[in-house]
Amino acid sequence: MILNIYPQLDLALLKIRWVHLFKTDINSWKMLKDLGLTEVEITGLPESDISRRVYQDQAGNVVEITMVVSDLKSSLHPPTDCLPAQGWIIDKMKVENIDIGGEVVLVNIIVTHIPTKDKGIQSELIWYWYPIYKNNMNKHYKAVLYNSAYRVMYGKKYKWAMVRLSTHIDKSVDDSMNTMTEFFKDMYPIIEHMKDTEQ
Repeated sequence: MILNIYPQLDLALLKIRWVHLFKTDINSWKMLKDLGLTEVEITGLPESDISRRVYQDQAGNVVEITMVVSDLKSSLHPPTDCLPAQGWIIDKMKVENIDIGGEVVLVNIIVTHIPTKDKGIQSELIWYWYPIYKNNMNKHYKAVLYNSAYRVMYGKKYKWAMVRLSTHIDKSVDDSMNTMTEFFKDMYPIIEHMKDTEQ
């Protein structure tokens, strides 16, 4: 059964329902909840295939994955565009090669925090990148150009995505990086299957 978490969209809009290829469990990671979308996102975002889920491993580490799948470039914007608007302060940004055994994925990494009244300073580690047919891009414009080139040369237009992973920084950035790396290695085969499927 396909759960349409974006009820205003026709399920036939996308031939490959990327976000629904994710299982409730990914190896040792159990899905805690499907967060769906806020009313602001439903009314404000262009038509896209969007999923936001939270996973937890046996040690209690928690990672949230958000995936936005679309061929509309306006709906795929990096966290650096929306985090400051939501009150988050970006402390550090870098690009890092993540080796998953045989393939290296270039991932954008952000360390950010936000002051809160109830919980004090809340810190987050965020990874994001753009998978598209046969490739992973770390820049939005590269994915746009890649898709445009294939459309011009071969008459094909591929669905592509922004994948964002986030986890709280409770102990240290290094500890959170380890958590993200373990989750990334477990979930990436699903991403690889999605992006290497011709649509």
